[in-house]
Amino acid sequence: MRVLWASLWCAALLLVCGCGKSAETTTISHSVESDSTTVAEQAAPPTSKRKSSSSPAQGLLLHPTPRPPGVSAQFEFVGGAGPGACFEVGNPPQVRVLAEPFPVQVGSTSEGFNDEGIVTYGQPVDVCFDGMGRGPVSVTLTGPHGFNMSGVLPPLPATRSYHYRNEWTSFDWVPAIEPSWPLGRYVITARNGSLSRSHSLTLVPPREPGLRVLGQSTDPGHNSVPPNSKATLFLTGFKGSNAVRLAVYRLTSSSEQAQFFSSAEVAVPPSGNTVVQIPTGPAPAGPEPIFIITARSRGRTLYAPFSLFKEEKWPNETVGSLSGA
Repeated sequence: MRVLWASLWCAALLLVCGCGKSAETTTISHSVESDSTTVAEQAAPPTSKRKSSSSPAQGLLLHPTPRPPGVSAQFEFVGGAGPGACFEVGNPPQVRVLAEPFPVQVGSTSEGFNDEGIVTYGQPVDVCFDGMGRGPVSVTLTGPHGFNMSGVLPPLPATRSYHYRNEWTSFDWVPAIEPSWPLGRYVITARNGSLSRSHSLTLVPPREPGLRVLGQSTDPGHNSVPPNSKATLFLTGFKGSNAVRLAVYRLTSSSEQAQFFSSAEVAVPPSGNTVVQIPTGPAPAGPEPIFIITARSRGRTLYAPFSLFKEEKWPNETVGSLSGA
């Protein structure tokens, strides 16, 4: 049943992670977000601590709300699942940084696909470690203002079947690039014994708004978030010191289109970039639902889909901070 249900997923969606999970505290202005800033303010160094926000979005996934005027009753969502971006690439030994655009229903975003390591806050990014053996692989990330992250990708078990065959030639790390990361150039270095490879990552201000939920799977179609946990929602490049109206749609195996579920306004700090933690609640009876969180900006609909179930994680995949970071 899971395989059939997973086929609904959007293959264009990738996942992200990073240093912190809390949201910035700010005051909601009188108007709801309808436009975006062109250049975001540079975030503080990662050593600064951000306070948790008591966001009205805390109940978005827990109970339905009345549908606000101007919000559609349905959301058309079609997709399919597949392996992550780093699947079965292999030799030569290298580090690759693959960036995907934020999902948008109409039009495109300036933060489109690139393999040059140019990304912005919250953007879907896969860091692939090709041809580095079966591990362990030590990884360090250094950046501006003394930013430093390090960890280890654990070795693959000697006997186990991964995905489609009993081998894997690439490790996959999906970092959560939060607003606490300073703008600038980062260097990702991977080591396994005497083998060492590096690649740069350049963090730039957002040029257009982006919306994304970070799940625990590197499979771009699943983007699963476990029940009784929290979905990490990135809002990037919105109009600062304002509020963004989020509309949530729910898709089940019995519905042809995602139906409106709930709505709330979320505060956006002066920088225009923030992270909101939204509780998922208990596991529902029956098939796992798909939630699609949406926001309107500049006449476009941004959306962030994810499923509500605990998916098995593979040893070669790491979502979030590196182990030991």
